[in-house]
Amino acid sequence: MLITLHDGRPVPKVIDFGIAKAVNQRLTEKTLFTRFAQMIGTPAYMSPEQAETGDSEIDIRTDIYSLGILLYEMLTGTTPFAEEELHKAGYLEMQRIMCEEAPIKPSTRLSTLEEKLTDIAEQRKVAPDVLRKLIRGDLDWIVMKALEKDRNRRYETANELILDIERHLSDEPVSAGPPTVGYRLHKFVLRHQVAVITVALVTAVLAVGATTAKFVGLSFGPGTPEHAAGMVQRHLWNAPPMLELAGGISPDGRYLSYVDWTTAGNLAVRDLTTDTSWLLTKNTTWETLDGWAYISVISPDGKQIAYAWHNEKGVNFWDLRIIDLDGSNMRVLYHDPSIFYIVPYAWSPDGREILAYFCDAERNLVNEKTGELFGKMYLALVSAADGSVRVLKTWYEPRRPERAVFSPDGRYVAYDFGLTHFDVFMIELDAGSEIPLIEHPADDRLFGWAPDGRRILFASNRTSERSLWVIDVDQGAAREPPRLLKEVFVNGSPIGFTSDGSYYYGISTTASNVYLAGFDPKGLNFEGKPELVSSQNVGSTTMGDFSPDGKFLVYKAGRAEYGAGRLGPADWILVVYSVETGQERILTRSTSFRAGTPMSGPRWSPDGRSLLVWGIGQESGRGLFTLDVETGATTVIASNRDGGLRQAVWSPDGSSIYIRSLFRLSKLELATERETTLYTGPWGPSDFDVSPDGQWLAFYSTKDSLSVMSSTGGEPREVVDMDDNAAGDANKFFIRWTPDGEHLIFSMRNNELWKVNVATGEQQQIGPTIEGLVGAAMHPDGRQIAFTVEQLGSELWVMENFLPD
Repeated sequence: MLITLHDGRPVPKVIDFGIAKAVNQRLTEKTLFTRFAQMIGTPAYMSPEQAETGDSEIDIRTDIYSLGILLYEMLTGTTPFAEEELHKAGYLEMQRIMCEEAPIKPSTRLSTLEEKLTDIAEQRKVAPDVLRKLIRGDLDWIVMKALEKDRNRRYETANELILDIERHLSDEPVSAGPPTVGYRLHKFVLRHQVAVITVALVTAVLAVGATTAKFVGLSFGPGTPEHAAGMVQRHLWNAPPMLELAGGISPDGRYLSYVDWTTAGNLAVRDLTTDTSWLLTKNTTWETLDGWAYISVISPDGKQIAYAWHNEKGVNFWDLRIIDLDGSNMRVLYHDPSIFYIVPYAWSPDGREILAYFCDAERNLVNEKTGELFGKMYLALVSAADGSVRVLKTWYEPRRPERAVFSPDGRYVAYDFGLTHFDVFMIELDAGSEIPLIEHPADDRLFGWAPDGRRILFASNRTSERSLWVIDVDQGAAREPPRLLKEVFVNGSPIGFTSDGSYYYGISTTASNVYLAGFDPKGLNFEGKPELVSSQNVGSTTMGDFSPDGKFLVYKAGRAEYGAGRLGPADWILVVYSVETGQERILTRSTSFRAGTPMSGPRWSPDGRSLLVWGIGQESGRGLFTLDVETGATTVIASNRDGGLRQAVWSPDGSSIYIRSLFRLSKLELATERETTLYTGPWGPSDFDVSPDGQWLAFYSTKDSLSVMSSTGGEPREVVDMDDNAAGDANKFFIRWTPDGEHLIFSMRNNELWKVNVATGEQQQIGPTIEGLVGAAMHPDGRQIAFTVEQLGSELWVMENFLPD
């Protein structure tokens, strides 16, 4: 087949009539002829019936197959089965491939071509990504129908094939595609965009004229949810505080795995039919543990659990472990101190492999855009038999998939990933090719692959609220645009499908609030009842800090578009609260920060004009920033910091910033940008503060030792030695100097506010026991205090009979 230009238009010409011409002539080097089996033809273009050695009747559908190969080659630059590979195979293997193996879809094949793809796309005058998108969908379906192994499922005539191609070019539904209402509606809109938009605008005008009290959604938006009419949502369990539903559900829906932080991070199981729970690991106290459990998944037979285990003693790294449901037969499946973090996502349907995420401990890579240091990250399959690893995907960006799942037939893996927002991708395991499945400016988070194999569930903020969506898939590709299932699904976090198609998920009920209280003259008891600072952001406020003149309190408020917890950190704003009037003013956050990333701070500058925060910039990566209190304008103080940065505090004269990282305290001089290490420790300080005169640093040198040290460095001096009962949860440690510079305020047993005289060591409790105390700051006059209370909780829910037909 030769394509030539005639009057500027491409015209195909047949220059070789194939077998009919070659039988009585010399065969070409690409033609195979065996006298024994009488296979005659060019294997790369040969239909399955031609490859058979029996008396298969050859008809026009054989030519349809060959036309399908030509179309495949025109789209991808290669044939479904490469000629070189076929010629290398033996005769019987070649015959088996041609008769039994299904070819890879054209769009998928493009993903496997690597550097060749650029040349192929260039020849077709489009970018590689654009070429894949142009082929994905209609053209994939047309080609694959022409290449069906069973010729009864191919196009009957060449005219049928031509008509389908013409339908594609005219944005009409193709016969090879799924004849669903959504798909046909999508094609109708493409063909009649002007008319549809006009009708929609008229509808909108009429709707606005009819009512000013109700918002009217237009029909060309996400549409009405398409869940099944019998959809049921059931509440199953109010999990107690300090239990994290970062686990899995058994295929029969009976058992849930989770982490019990009340028992120092044990892996636990709950029987949802008997409402009983038990521990699988044996931690007793935080002081005696050698590690703790985190994310877990239950095997397809419901008998084993794979889970991540953090090794606390010695080198800081993670294992991948397996344990029986009753807590017996624990074994370490993967153990490597060079791996800093492991997340098990799912078992393969046959139970032979575990899909997991690994991250290198060594941060020796640099993000070319931000200069940020990070370690290489991998999506991998781990053998459940011997722990051997097969890497599927390697990332060079400092993010990881939030979720990854197998297709029910085990042929594909789906995962979500993104930097500014998440999309959903698919990997075909046999070919190793990556296929974009959902690409959209919204943030799309994978939830699961339905047991029937035909649908993928995901959450998205593409409407005004975070909602639940479904997309139909077949042979590794989307069959039509996503459909809305549930309009509001704000804070649901994924757990998984069961074999009957039910979906289990968790809901975080955690709330944090900043309170303001006054002291009596002795400064040991509250005057009156503590009052909520915020009336606008109840349940999402934390990290309060008073301005140097005491007139304002700034705090952080969470604004979650897609929920917090396992789906990533909630977005944040800063609010400036007037202590005198009670008025709140939102400090508009600069767009220079990456959305949906965490922030630590804020701390007022000594002159009261700006706020110091730790965050992640769009261009600058992890670092320290100041925000102008009036305008919210952002200034980068120190960029490209590694992930160990935790906290920063101004020196009283504003010339320097003290920085707490994972294993050290340091001082950064702003004028010279010179940074000096002041302290390093094996465990690392959990929190710290600078004395009002700038002479001393206070920090936790260990989990049970509160110490002070000269701000120029030196040996720490222990001020408070807390026993196991007093130390509490390390995640809730905090420390602040009092304005007089003589005392430190800190927490004991998570719920008690104390102060200690730095010179004498005398300790006194302040106020009553405060359930959930996680932070506090003193007013400059010493007569008021702002403190943060966190109330943890989560609920387990299930959706049943919700997938549309």
